Amino acid sequence: MKLVKTCLKLIGTIVLVCVLSLTLSQSKAFAFQEYQFANNSTPILLAWAPRTLTLKGSVYIVDDEVFGDEVCNVPVNGKITLAPGKSGNLINFKECCGDEVRAELYLDASNSYDHFEVDGSAKLYEGTSCKTDDLEDDQVVNLGVDKNDSETLKINLENTGIGGGDTADFDLRFTNT
Repeated sequence: MKLVKTCLKLIGTIVLVCVLSLTLSQSKAFAFQEYQFANNSTPILLAWAPRTLTLKGSVYIVDDEVFGDEVCNVPVNGKITLAPGKSGNLINFKECCGDEVRAELYLDASNSYDHFEVDGSAKLYEGTSCKTDDLEDDQVVNLGVDKNDSETLKINLENTGIGGGDTADFDLRFTNT
C-alpha cells in the first residue's frame, strides 16, 4: 500500500511538472523547488517563472573646458529576462562627450528566485581622446531589486585631478517584473 501511495505521488508530481511546463512560460525556462513539511506530509512543488529586469535612466556627462563646457545627456537603457538561478549581462554602456571624456557602465544581473541582484561598475575616463585609458573615477555597483518592485540608483563620478572638473552623473531606475 505504501508503494502504491509513493507511486501515485510520483505520477502526480510528473503530471504537475508537465502541465506547468506547457502553461507557465513561453520560453519553457523555469525552475521548480520542492518543499517538505516538518510533519512529513505530502511535499509541495513550486514553479518559478522567468522574471524581467528593466533599466531606464540617463547619464549627464560634462567635459570641463576653459572656454565653454561640452555637455551630453544620454539615455541608458537595458533589459534582461532570466530564469531562476541564472545570470547574464544587463548592459555594457560606453559614451564619449567632447572628444575627451568617456562614461562607462557595466552591469550583470542574476535572478535569485524572484529577487534580482545587480553587480558591476561605473567609470569615468578623461584624456586627449575618447580612446583614453586614463581612469579618473569609478564606483562599484551592488543593488538588489525585489519582486514587483523598483529601485533608484544615482552614481556621481568626478575628475578631481589636475585639469579636472569633468563629471558623469548616472540616474538609473531598475524594475523587476
